Amino acid sequence: MKRTEGKALQLQQTANAILTLDVGLANCGYAVLRNDEVVACGVIRTKRSLKKTVRVADDSASRAASMARELRDIIINYKIRAIVGELPSGGARSARAMGQMSAATAIVASVASILDIPTEYCTPTDCKLAACGFRSASKDDVMLAIRERFNEELFPDSKAQFEHIADALAAYLALRHDGSLIKLLTN
Repeated sequence: MKRTEGKALQLQQTANAILTLDVGLANCGYAVLRNDEVVACGVIRTKRSLKKTVRVADDSASRAASMARELRDIIINYKIRAIVGELPSGGARSARAMGQMSAATAIVASVASILDIPTEYCTPTDCKLAACGFRSASKDDVMLAIRERFNEELFPDSKAQFEHIADALAAYLALRHDGSLIKLLTN
């Protein structure tokens, strides 16, 4: 397992922060926002064990626990008041991928529920529309739009990491515009 990767500003812990996610088990992109400004971002990564002696079920449980701990730590450290995010809408290429998407969704929902944090989600199409204005936007289109919108020095140089952060921030834009949770917290 790999710990959270990403850069975070050395800011004091803030109240009224919103956590936005690109939900995934292998790569869960996140950003913490306060007053529409990114104060931290990164990717929670979990990797399958390559050891042949580790059972698949044990490995899956270990990855789930690792992701849950990382989410909990981010929520506590930044005093998160709400979680918004992009949820996979299905369409996985395999049963294993579908299972991992479902597991990641359940982990986020469980951690949020246990910590009494309200959540709201949108689809990948909602994210593309909010970031770029069109449904057929590519990953590169979304990343470019997010870089232009937020212009943050916190963003990693790695395209593989940034694409997950960009999707998380696109979800924030979609739900800030069409959702109710962010509006409720900021009014």
